[in-house]
Order: sequence, then structure tokens, then C-alpha cells
Amino acid sequence: MTTEESKSSRYALMRQEIIRAAVKLFMRNSVSSVTLSQVAQELDLTKAAIYHYFPSKEDLLRSIFAGWAASCRKELEVIVALPIEPEEMLRQILRTHARQITSEFGLFVLSVRVEAELPEPVRLEVRHLQRDTDKFIRDVIACGQREGVFQPVDGRLAELAGIGMFNWMWRWYRPGQDDPEAIAELFTRIFVEGIRVRTDTGSHMDIPGSKTLPAVSAEYHASEIRYHTEMLQRLIDATQTEPVEETA
Repeated sequence: MTTEESKSSRYALMRQEIIRAAVKLFMRNSVSSVTLSQVAQELDLTKAAIYHYFPSKEDLLRSIFAGWAASCRKELEVIVALPIEPEEMLRQILRTHARQITSEFGLFVLSVRVEAELPEPVRLEVRHLQRDTDKFIRDVIACGQREGVFQPVDGRLAELAGIGMFNWMWRWYRPGQDDPEAIAELFTRIFVEGIRVRTDTGSHMDIPGSKTLPAVSAEYHASEIRYHTEMLQRLIDATQTEPVEETA
């Protein structure tokens, strides 16, 4: 490693240390109340040293929140570029989104809690990046509908339902206790199989591709009810836990 590469590596590592310290302070307090001086004290640095890595608090917040959102989007862009079928692409997008949430769960929860406190330029940038993720899902659903793989449901509502299952994890997910892979697999299966075209036996069924829901037979409606009832029972069984005793 050259001298320049070594300096660059140390610079990047120090930025990450500052980011970790700032996130810890934001979680204990609030974004609006934490100052760069407090971040410096947390790391036993001078305020001037912090400014060397982050010229302003807004720059620090952008690196934390918009930086994480941009990193997540890049991972999904790789999947979207793959030459794979719509159903498999949707599964990979949803599993990756679940992993992104659980691998940086503290940051994910913080981003939900403090969004309103972020400076407007940072907040808008984060929302723009999140909308890109939503669009990836809507686009792959639309592609699957054109190919007759997914039912001709409202793509926006379907995307909101799918992404909502995962995003709501901030309220109930317990790191170290809940299995992130099992959650990702179950939620992905529920969503993808819920919009996939199929017959009573689970195989694909021809439904005309249209912007409006087609008229379907009573047998098809009955199979849908049975299918979703079964999937709901699986979700209840998988997430059921022993009640936690309250201490006095």
C-alpha cells in the first residue's frame, strides 16, 4: 500500500468512527440537540478535527442518512441489471431490502424516528433515494404483469404493501432474537406468491393482461381465499411468541 493509499484508508476509517459516534449520540438524544462539539467530545477529539472530516453538521447528516440510502440503492441497481425473470428479481430485491434493514437496524430505526429533524436538503435527498427503491419494485411488478407472471393489480398499491411489511420491522424486530433470514424468506414468499398468477393447484393461470382487474370465475376467487387464509395462518404460527411477563 502506498503512502497516499494509507492516508486515504485512515481518512475513511476516521470518518466511519465519527459517523458511529454521531449515530450513538443521535439515538440517545435527538438530531437537533446534538452538536459537532459533542461528537468531538465523544471521541476525545477537538472540534477542529471533526471539521477536517465533516465541514458542517449537515454534511455529517448527509453522509449518515443519504449515504446509507445511496448504498442501499446501489445494491438494488445490481439486481435490477441482472438478466433474470421478474419473479426471481422481485424475490432478490425484497430479500436484499430486508437484509439492508436488519444489518443496520439501529440506523434504520434512527432514520425513521428523526426524519422530520433532518435539514430539508438532506431529507429531500433521502426521500429521493427511497423513491428509487420503490420504483424498482413497481417496475419489476409491471414487467411481470406484461409477461403474465403477476396478476394485473395496481402496481403502486402492491409496492406499498410489499415494502410496508419490511419497513414496519422498526416497531417489532428484535436483533439477536428474531431470525432475519427467516423473516425475509417468509415475507418475500407471502408477497410474491400473493400477486403471482396461479391456479387452485398453485401453477400459473392465464389471466388477460389489462389495466383493470379481469372478471374471474368463482372457483378462482375461492382458491384465492383458501390460499391467503393458509398464508396468514403460516405467518401467525411463525411470529407467535410467548408473552413477556411484566415486572413490577
